[in-house]
Amino acid sequence: MSKKEDQLKRENALKDMNEFLVMYATRHLNNQAANNHHIAEKIYALIKDGDLTKLDELFKDGGIARKENYTDIAKGFVIDFYGPQSDEETAAMTKSLVHDAINYLGQHLHDLDEWQR
Repeated sequence: MSKKEDQLKRENALKDMNEFLVMYATRHLNNQAANNHHIAEKIYALIKDGDLTKLDELFKDGGIARKENYTDIAKGFVIDFYGPQSDEETAAMTKSLVHDAINYLGQHLHDLDEWQR
């Protein structure tokens, strides 16, 4: 597989992580319609420092969004794509992918807000 194909697969994982998170937010905050306007921007403002536990506070969901829509997707991609040799390597690579996903979110706010409509 070429480097360009590798990069495309990684970018698709970043996109999936953020699309699932925005979709979850749209559904979860549906009863609070005012909270759905520019939801990607609101999510990014919360987590841009890397603290995903702030999602728990926003959704009051015991960490479902943080785990299922970010961390678990990142970990699954890392395991499937990179095949790390240890739990420590998996954790480090997952943390790096989550960091990249947050940056991706910040760079694609408008696209993700438009996508969720």
